[in-house]
Order: sequence, then C-alpha cells, then structure tokens
Amino acid sequence: MDAQLQELLDKKAIEEVVMRYGRTQDWLDTPGQDSCFWPDADIDFGFFKGNGADWVKTVMPHEQEAIRRWHMSTSLIVEVNGDHAVGECYGIAVGTGSDEDGNLVDNMYGGRDLDDYEKRDGQWR
Repeated sequence: MDAQLQELLDKKAIEEVVMRYGRTQDWLDTPGQDSCFWPDADIDFGFFKGNGADWVKTVMPHEQEAIRRWHMSTSLIVEVNGDHAVGECYGIAVGTGSDEDGNLVDNMYGGRDLDDYEKRDGQWR
C-alpha cells in the first residue's frame, strides 16, 4: 500500500508540473516557469534545443509578445520508476497578437509532449 500511495503522490506532483508549465506562460511568471525544469535538463522542442535554464530565457520573451495567451494540456499519462518518470500528454496553445492594421489575430498550436521527469530532493521537474 505504501508504494501505491507514493506512486499516486508522485503522479499528482508531476501533473502539477505539467499544469504549472502552461499557467506560468499564460501569466508571464518566469520564476514559475523556472520551477518546471531542472536548469540542466535536455530540452528539444524542435525549434529549440538546449537546457532548461536557456529554454526559460527563450520562451518567456516570446510569450510576452502576445496580447493574450492560453495553454492547455490534456490526456496526461505518467509512468513512475523511482525518482524518474516518463509522461505523455497533448497540448494546445493559443496566442493573440495584432496584424499591421491593428486587428486581433489568434494563432493556435497543438502537439504531443513526450517528457522525462526527475525527482531531486523530493521535488519533481
């Protein structure tokens, strides 16, 4: 029972990392975004390859350019193995900007995230 309870607690903590990831981008919360990634994490978003610290420095100025932002993650599946875990979820992001005439324009992006998580000193990222 203790192992099952720990697995549930770990999965819930990882779910909160996934939700915090989008929320901190929506609210331009750079320290919150930092708390989603270990600084030395390997990040590959296709258009960005680097570490967690450099990802935050790259993504937050981009998010600040949008008038409004919405990030949603769904269908999260997580497999925990000790202090490591793998997860998969789908994400949709919408950003509102303006065109040359001042009209509001929404851009929507979608994708499938395949993530590795690591627990250090009791904290998942």
